[in-house]
Order: sequence, then C-alpha cells, then structure tokens
Amino acid sequence: MIDNIANGAPTDFRVRTAEERRARMRARLLSALLDIYLPDERGNAAVIDDVIRKAGVSRGTFYKYFDSIDEAVTELGRAMANDMLMTYQRLFGNVADPAIAVTAGTVLTLSRAALEPRWAAFTSRVDFVAYFSQRDPMLEIVTHSLQRARDSELLHFETLSVAADFVIGVTIEGVRRAAHGETLSRRYINEIALMSLRGLGMNPDGAHAAIEEVWRQLLQEAPRIPWWKSEALQH
Repeated sequence: MIDNIANGAPTDFRVRTAEERRARMRARLLSALLDIYLPDERGNAAVIDDVIRKAGVSRGTFYKYFDSIDEAVTELGRAMANDMLMTYQRLFGNVADPAIAVTAGTVLTLSRAALEPRWAAFTSRVDFVAYFSQRDPMLEIVTHSLQRARDSELLHFETLSVAADFVIGVTIEGVRRAAHGETLSRRYINEIALMSLRGLGMNPDGAHAAIEEVWRQLLQEAPRIPWWKSEALQH
C-alpha cells in the first residue's frame, strides 16, 4: 500500500474516477440535447435552458462542459456522424459490389431513422447533410461508390455531384418523414432505395438483388448494432 501511494496509484484512481464522472455528465447533457429535438418537444432551435431543464442540472454545470449551445450541437452532430460512419464501415466498408455500397447508405440511414426517432429528428432539423459534407467521410463514401458503380456500368449518369445530391436528397427526405412522426416500413425503405438505383440507370433485377443483399447483411449484424430493435424491420 505504501508503495502504491509512493507510485501515485491512489492519485491515478482519483483522476480516472473524475474523468469517468465528467464523461457521464457530458453524455447526460448531450442526451438531453438530443431529446429536445423530438417532434413533440418544441418547434424552435434548442437553447441552453432546454438542455439544463431536461438534464436536471444548473446552468453553471452546462458551462463547465460547453461554451455555447452551438458547441454542444456540433459535438453531438460529430458523435452521431462518427457513429453512423463506423457502423457503415463495419457492415459494408469492404463490399466488392459498388451497387451494394451505394444502396447500403440509404437503407442504413432510413432504418436508423425508423427505429430511433430522436436521431431522425436531430438529423432533419439540424443541417446534418451540410455537416456531413463539410467533414467529407460519408460524402466521400457515397461519391466513391457511385463512381465505382458507373465505371462498372452498373449505374449511368453524367455528373457525379448531381448523382450524389440525388441519393443524399431522397434519403434525407425519408428521414424527415420519420422525424415528423410517420412510420417508415421496410417496404418504404426498399422503394426509396429502388427508385434511387433505377433513377441512376440500374436495371431492375440488379437493383432488387442489391437491396436484398444489403438487408441480408444488415439483419445478420443487427444484434450487434446498439440502436437496432429486436424484430424490427424484419419484413
């Protein structure tokens, strides 16, 4: 014990405990912020008073972690973007078929919107698409997959940026529907994905096959996806 004290072990323990406590409070504040974006909460942008009311903390506590509401929103957006990116990469990052890679982003995004209303509400009311685009990773995945699909003559379009805007645009409109309280069924998600692929010139059989393969892989991994709900979107 004397050696541990001499080596600073109790101090290290206190430091770790303090860091864990701060991490829990930061997560609590961000969860409260996310709750504010639910459709039945309010129609305007979040303010600090909303967050501290939801979290049950003081204004001073909020300012220990964030300088402004914009900083909190940015951190939440970054965390959500990184989470989706990691999920996509784990499930579909190494697929050889570019049509599957293109389709997977739409199916994965709309599935999360259907299963997690808070995520859908935040994504649609904060300019999440612009946020994504500014930080490039997901946009790069979309454009790279589209380019590969065109090079393989699976898709046919003239301008890559227009094709990317088309795919992202129809996807985010589906997310907005979920944010407004509409139920997104698997059938709806499939039709969005199908129309996206067909609109980019893919043949019907190939489009259906790509969508089916995306669902096969997604449902296989579903138990390891934190936001997936058991038995959800099975049919």
